[in-house]
Amino acid sequence: TAALDDRPVLDEKLLKLALWMRERYFCTVYDGVKAMLPAGLYYALRDCVALRSGVDRAAAFEAAGESKAAQKLAELLLAWGGRGDMEQIRTAFGAKDPDGAIRTLIDRGAAERITSAQRGIGDKKEKLAVLAMPAEEAMARVTPRRRTAPLRYSVTELLCQLGAAPAKELCYFTGASMPTVKSLEKSGILTLEEQEVFRRPAVAEVEPAGPIVLNEEQEAAFQGLDALCRTEQPAAALLYGVTGSGKTQVYLRLIQETLQRGKTALFLVPEIALTPQLLRIFAAHFGDKVAVLHSSLRSGERYDEWKRIRRGEAPVAQMMVHLPATRTDGDRTAHQRSIGMLDSTREAILNAYELKAKGKSDRAELRRMIAAETWLSAQDALDHGLVDEILGQEGQTAMSPGALVNAFGLPDIDALR
Repeated sequence: TAALDDRPVLDEKLLKLALWMRERYFCTVYDGVKAMLPAGLYYALRDCVALRSGVDRAAAFEAAGESKAAQKLAELLLAWGGRGDMEQIRTAFGAKDPDGAIRTLIDRGAAERITSAQRGIGDKKEKLAVLAMPAEEAMARVTPRRRTAPLRYSVTELLCQLGAAPAKELCYFTGASMPTVKSLEKSGILTLEEQEVFRRPAVAEVEPAGPIVLNEEQEAAFQGLDALCRTEQPAAALLYGVTGSGKTQVYLRLIQETLQRGKTALFLVPEIALTPQLLRIFAAHFGDKVAVLHSSLRSGERYDEWKRIRRGEAPVAQMMVHLPATRTDGDRTAHQRSIGMLDSTREAILNAYELKAKGKSDRAELRRMIAAETWLSAQDALDHGLVDEILGQEGQTAMSPGALVNAFGLPDIDALR
C-alpha cells in the first residue's frame, strides 16, 4: 500500500463544512466533498494481471496445463512484458470470457491480480536543463568542436547566458533536438531535472495598478465592510450602487486589507462574460496571486488552479464564476414545476403587498415597483401604505428577515418547495 497524496486534500475545516452541507442541503457527505474538489483529483481503480516474480515461459505454460484459454493468457502476458491490464486482456479474448483463464493461473501460483489507482489528470512536468559547471569551463569544452558539432555549441552558449531553461525552449531557439541535449548531459555540461508546470488560463499582460484612492462614499462603505471582516465572525452585507459607481474599487481595497491580515479572498462573478475584464483588473493589482475557476476551463487548468490555491500561491481574488444561466435538472415536468413554484412565490408576494397597501397602491403599480427594484424613503413607504408608522431615530430597531416575512404575511419559501 502507498499514500495517494503527499498531504491530506481535506483539512478539519473542510470536513466540518462537508458535514454542515449534509445537514443544510440534505445531501450526502460524498456530494459535499465532491463539490469542493476538482475532477482531476479523483482516482480510478485499475486491475491488471501479472506473472509472479521468477515465473518464466516454461513455468507459465506448466501452470496453464491443458487449458487453451490459460495458455493463450500466458502467451499474452509474456508478450506484454509479464503483465497486462484487464481491458487489454478482454480485448484480446474478444467474445470469450477470460476470467476462467485468469483464475487458473492465479490458483496455480503463476500469476496475481494487482489493483492500482490512477489519477484522472496527472501533474504536468517538463525537463529543465541546468548548467552543471562554470560557464567558462562549459564553453571551453564545446568550442574546439564548434564546426563539427554546431548545435552542441549553440545549446551550451545559450545555457551559459541563462543558467537554466526548459529543454524544449533550448531546442526551439537553437534548432537542436533532445538527443543533442542528452549528449550534453552525458558529457557533464548540464543536468536534466523535472519541474512542475501549471496549466493556467491565458491572462493578457497589464501594467501594475497604482494605489487605490477612494472617494468619501466609497471610503465609508469600505470602513463598514472592513469592520465586519475584522470581527472574524460570519457576516453578510449588501453594497448598493449603480453601474460605474465604483463598487469594484471598494472590493479591491477590502481584499488588500484582508491580505495584509494574512487572510485570503474569494470573489464571485455573476456572469462568465465578465471574467476577462475583471481578470485584467485583478491581475493589475495582485499579479500572479490571482487564481481563476470557471466552467470554460479545461480539466487540467482547473486542477492546477486548485493546487495553486491550496498551496497558498494564489491567496488573492480566487475568482469562481457562475454559469451565465441557471439550469434545473430533470425532465419537462420538473422544469414546469420549478417555474410554477417561482410564479406562485411572485404572486404571493404581490398579494401580501397589495393587502398591506389597503388600496393606497394598486397591483399594477406594486408590480412595476418590484420589477424596477424601487427604493422608497420612509415617507414614500408610508404614502404607499407599506408601513404603518415612522419611528424616530431612538425608536428604530433592526428587523430580521423572519420578522419581515411575518410582518408582511409572506409565504414560507421552504413550504413552497
